[in-house]
Amino acid sequence: AHTGSLVTSATPAFMVIFAALILKEKLSARRLLSTILATIGVIIVIGWDIEIGSYFIGTIILVGAAITWALLSIYVKIASIQFSSLVITTYAIFFSLFFITPFMIWELQTSSIGTVNTYVIFGVLYLGIVSTAGAFFLWNKGLELIDASIGSLFFFFQPIVGSLLGWLLLNETLNSNFFIGGILIICSVLITTFEKK
Repeated sequence: AHTGSLVTSATPAFMVIFAALILKEKLSARRLLSTILATIGVIIVIGWDIEIGSYFIGTIILVGAAITWALLSIYVKIASIQFSSLVITTYAIFFSLFFITPFMIWELQTSSIGTVNTYVIFGVLYLGIVSTAGAFFLWNKGLELIDASIGSLFFFFQPIVGSLLGWLLLNETLNSNFFIGGILIICSVLITTFEKK
């Protein structure tokens, strides 16, 4: 899990690069510094316990996910010039449903669903409505309003929110690494957010 978290946290770095190449956004020293600071903050929060050699194929897949999500975000920014965030999100979810359904049918034939209870149903509903549709819409809306390279920094808040929810709901302990890393991430966002135009 730590390896996956670290690899996918490379998404903002890819976004900064693609924003400069595709959107011609300004690649300032502030934005580079912010990305580096936030990356260090994430490493401090979630740790550096990685075993890339043991999970090479999985790591490559996660790098692919980070790159494709970064590209998606860039093209959402381009599409937002002509379409609203709601339209973009709706089309994206519709086409993802169209392409992923055959894989779902194949998986149902090779493995059982398991026990379906109230918790599972609510979990699936939350995943579909809040974590997918809701979060995707908010992400797209945010990219519509600010530069992609700045918006990418908010991606780094995921480990902070995850740790806080673990503390609130699962009674997990927050150590000093959480606060040090969290401060670095927040500072990185503030540095770029208040950058002079």
